[in-house]
Amino acid sequence: MVTNMASISFPEVRVEQMATADTTQYTVEAGNTAEVTQGTICNESAATVTFSFHIPNPTAAAGDTNVLIDTKAILPGQTDLLPELLGKRFAAGTVFKTTCSAATALNMHLSLMVRTA
Repeated sequence: MVTNMASISFPEVRVEQMATADTTQYTVEAGNTAEVTQGTICNESAATVTFSFHIPNPTAAAGDTNVLIDTKAILPGQTDLLPELLGKRFAAGTVFKTTCSAATALNMHLSLMVRTA
């Protein structure tokens, strides 16, 4: 009897100097699920900067109907651990998109656990 074993990988999503534009950061590949195991976002500027995190359909833009983190403020020199994302599991085809109020200010790091059936 042969059984299929799922494989697990641990990719990282690193974004240096998050853009102000609606930007795709990661897409969960077909046949996979992805779970956020750790996340940080750091503000390297001298001003408070806001960001939003969206999970739209793959061809859609970031917007009010697909926001997961809505306009969260990060104080100068501070790091946020992104508790809104921890432990969330995303299906194949899910797209992570971000927007930011000031370019060159925020750095994001997500650690994922990706399961392939």
